[in-house]
Amino acid sequence: MSVISEVGEIKKTVVYLFSGKVSGERLTSVHPLGTAFITGVPHHEVENASWPYLVTAKHVLRQNEQMWRHVFVRANLRDWSPCGSEVGAAFYRLSVLDSDDNLIWATHPNPAVDLAVIQSGPPPERYEVKFVHPNMFAVQEVVQREGVAEGDEVFFPCFTPEIPQQRRNYPVIRFGRIALVSEESIPQREGSARIHFTECFPFGGNSGSPVFLRFGPTRRAGTITVGPERYFLLGVIKGYWAREEPVEIQRTEFHLSVQQSLGIAAITPIDYLRDILYSETLRRQRGEID
Repeated sequence: MSVISEVGEIKKTVVYLFSGKVSGERLTSVHPLGTAFITGVPHHEVENASWPYLVTAKHVLRQNEQMWRHVFVRANLRDWSPCGSEVGAAFYRLSVLDSDDNLIWATHPNPAVDLAVIQSGPPPERYEVKFVHPNMFAVQEVVQREGVAEGDEVFFPCFTPEIPQQRRNYPVIRFGRIALVSEESIPQREGSARIHFTECFPFGGNSGSPVFLRFGPTRRAGTITVGPERYFLLGVIKGYWAREEPVEIQRTEFHLSVQQSLGIAAITPIDYLRDILYSETLRRQRGEID
């Protein structure tokens, strides 16, 4: 796998996640779950090599409170011609739980952090994949250095199940702007964690998408920056932010509630992904520490 160098390559970091049923060697049915992307940690001994990791939102891997036993990853095939009649994408299975029903994906020690990571990636000899290098991570130090603030442009490539894609993965690119750069933890059902907010409206299937900052030549008012556009990975789509609205059913004693989107997306800051990738557990798996 090679490192992305332009926005057109960013779409190649994204894969689609499904649940499904298998009969023999055949995948008989699939149901869309969400988006995932590939990042890579540089190998500490082999030059120009990286450990590939698949990243998604943790809630994508479960249905209600139960984790899927495995998921199916749909990725684009490398050797494919748009002029032919062949399908240009294929599924492969990825385990979520081991034989004792233990989650084998790495997560953050803070249960409110909606991220799950596994050391895996589509085999590059068969699949067309790129990865996001950690030097693109817009961690807090980068946010402060670059003056990232409300109004900065963001975009994310995502799986949109409502748009049928039979032959190949064509991620939809959604655009927006930062609405709030989080400086404190936000209470959630699972606990409290920092969250960024952006002015965009994610839908089902978008969860787990990588969210990129886009710095163009006219980013700052009254100035023009000479040079190419720059991209940083700000975080991962958690989902839309909502509030509970009461629904009263007349002539009954039942009071129901429905979630109403506030029109903003919740983004898990990329600092949390760095915490997981460089955790003691994953560093030990890579042989970086004893």
